[in-house]
Amino acid sequence: MKKLIVGISAEGSVVLLEGQLKYFKVRGFDTYLLSPFSERVKEFCMKEGCTHLRVNIKRDISPISDFIVLLKVIYFFYRLKPDIINLGTPKISLLGMIAGKLMGISKRIYTCRGFRFEHETGMKRMVLISMEKITSQFAHKIICISPSLRDYGVENRLFSDKNSVVINKGSSNGFNLSRFSPNCVSIESRNQLQKELALEGKFIFGFVGRIYDRKGINELYRAFSELCNNVPDIILLLVGRFEEVQIADKGIIELIKSHKQIKHVGSQKNIPLYLSVMDVFVMPAWGKDLVMC
Repeated sequence: MKKLIVGISAEGSVVLLEGQLKYFKVRGFDTYLLSPFSERVKEFCMKEGCTHLRVNIKRDISPISDFIVLLKVIYFFYRLKPDIINLGTPKISLLGMIAGKLMGISKRIYTCRGFRFEHETGMKRMVLISMEKITSQFAHKIICISPSLRDYGVENRLFSDKNSVVINKGSSNGFNLSRFSPNCVSIESRNQLQKELALEGKFIFGFVGRIYDRKGINELYRAFSELCNNVPDIILLLVGRFEEVQIADKGIIELIKSHKQIKHVGSQKNIPLYLSVMDVFVMPAWGKDLVMC
């Protein structure tokens, strides 16, 4: 039986993989998820029927910790001898591609969902670009989730057009249209949420996603604050967590938290419910970062 290992750096990224491992398991693969542990990951593995390979990976650069993770990934690959590895998100992709190359795994797929270095400057930017190039060089195939992402990678010589592809028109994992059907949200639960957040009688602008610079949070804050001066009965509803390491000016966090007309509710599982109370959905992400939303 063939073996497939899929890897992610952050446990929350399992949302990008829903249905994939089950799909391959039905088609005769032994499937494994390489990732940090959380209850969400545990639930995901049970639902998908895959085996969890636990690695305590840090998202930022951490040489000693990263070396330990590399050794553990090499051990997993040596023990399981996978036929295919498919890794996405920067850190696990770099370490996994190095391990895959060392272990002689012929089918090494890097799923590129965006570039971590875009908002960085100086030495850190150079290091992150080098990491991206190493990952791409050690991958036998790169799947980009949008044409613009592939074009950017090729134009900046991060990878070549020969080993990079976009599946159909591009997507990280498609969309479950039935999940976002209005019929999935009851009037009672919608009314209850409006009451809890004091949204009744207000016009609601909404954002869903991780909150940091490349998602356009600074531009969104400025635009909304200016609009508040002329239109008082409006609310900005932010659904998602702050990614502080990717926010250059941390002052924006306090500005958001202290703004009387901004409701920040953090990460939520029932996204359709929160979308149902929004009058306007906004996506202010910078250019190419739209593909990572």
